[in-house]
Amino acid sequence: MQKRMIDAMVTIPGVTSAGLGNCPPLVSCWHLSDVFTDETADLRPINVAVSPVTYNITPGFLDSAGITLLAGRELTWHDDKNAPSVAVINQAFGRKVFGSETKALGRYYKTRDGKRIQVVGIVKDGKYTKLTEGQLPAVFLSILQVPFSQTYLLVRSNDDPEQLAEAMRTKLRELDAGLPIFVQTWSKAVDGVLFGSRMATVSLGVLGSLARCCPSRASLAWPRTPSAGAKRSWVFAWPWAHGGTKCCRPRWVAP
Repeated sequence: MQKRMIDAMVTIPGVTSAGLGNCPPLVSCWHLSDVFTDETADLRPINVAVSPVTYNITPGFLDSAGITLLAGRELTWHDDKNAPSVAVINQAFGRKVFGSETKALGRYYKTRDGKRIQVVGIVKDGKYTKLTEGQLPAVFLSILQVPFSQTYLLVRSNDDPEQLAEAMRTKLRELDAGLPIFVQTWSKAVDGVLFGSRMATVSLGVLGSLARCCPSRASLAWPRTPSAGAKRSWVFAWPWAHGGTKCCRPRWVAP
């Protein structure tokens, strides 16, 4: 179903990329995970090298979120449960775990259960929890290797956000006719995140609409920090549980 949803989104005129992830950047559904160096044998909390912001994603997520790949490769559909465990990390992760981002590619780190994960790609540092944060380490894992109960679908387009939202509704209901979707403007959805930057006279622009989804359903989300004056649009929408009850409620992170 994950690949079918992404394939359906990229057939919409104007859409340049689409991908699924457990959480969009700058939304409070993010979580941390403990990481150890590959040389560490004693995996107690005292020996944790870093606790990066952790994303579980599909192919297309990085591009849809505006995250730039600097070295190596992105995650692919071949990075599934039958393939070796791999990850894409940001520059800050590389510096903290390997001493330098240039030394990270191809190297391994460990998780709390002792699993060794190879770094296959490095992306540019970004903002993940709030716009005023210091530079945080981040890691992107294949959702096919590390499944997550709640997923968001990010869609990037050059078209008008309202037209994009309607096209997405149509495509999603073709896949699941019983999927109700609520759509709101992106500017309203991220007001809490952008408030501090607006007060500091930083203009980020109003570029799209957003939607959120319940666990086991796909959701639609937005990219990280759009440039002022850009003409791209995103949609972030969410379905509602049966009986009219919200099945999930993300909280917007204020700076």
